[in-house]
Amino acid sequence: MDVTHALAALTAPHHEVTVHIHMEPSDAVIRGVMDGHLHVGVVPAVNLPTSLETRLLYEEPSYLYCSAGHPLFSVPDDAESAAQLARYPAIRPRYPLPESARQAHEALNLQASASDREGAAFLILSGRFIGFLPEHVAEQWVAAGKMRALHTATQHYRIPFVLITRHDRRPNRVVDAFLGFISGT
Repeated sequence: MDVTHALAALTAPHHEVTVHIHMEPSDAVIRGVMDGHLHVGVVPAVNLPTSLETRLLYEEPSYLYCSAGHPLFSVPDDAESAAQLARYPAIRPRYPLPESARQAHEALNLQASASDREGAAFLILSGRFIGFLPEHVAEQWVAAGKMRALHTATQHYRIPFVLITRHDRRPNRVVDAFLGFISGT
C-alpha cells in the first residue's frame, strides 16, 4: 500500500503531475529502469543487477494450493503428511524465485510448468495439479470454495518485493517526491 499512498500524494489536486504506469514482467521492468525508459519499478528481489538501488516495499506470502476437483481438497492436512505431497503432480514455475521458494518447489513432483502465476492458477483449478500461489492471487478462489491451501504451517514462502531505481539516475523532482512519499519523508 505504500505505492498507492505515494501515488495518491503525488497526484493530489494541487500537484501538476502526470503518471504513466506500465505492467510488465519483472525482467522487462528491470531493463526499463536500467536503460532509463522507466524511472522506477516494483519487482521481486530476485537476481537484481548491482547497478540498481532497491527499497523493500513488502513481502508476498505464497502457499501450496489445490482445487476443489483435486483428491487432496477434502483430505485434512493431518491425514496426509507434507512429505506425501510429492506423490501428486505439481507445477514448476518458469519465473524468477528466491532460493527458499525454489527449494519448496523442488520437494514436489513437478510435472507441469507455468510462465506466470495466473497460468499456475489455471493449472491448479484444473484439479490435476498442486502448486504455489501468492495468497492474494488465490484468495478469490479460496473465498468461492474452489481452492484451498495445503499444510500452511510448512508449505509456504515469502518473496520480498522492492522498488528499484538506477544508482546513477539524474535528479528528477517528481521521482524524488515519489520516493519521499514512499519512505514517508
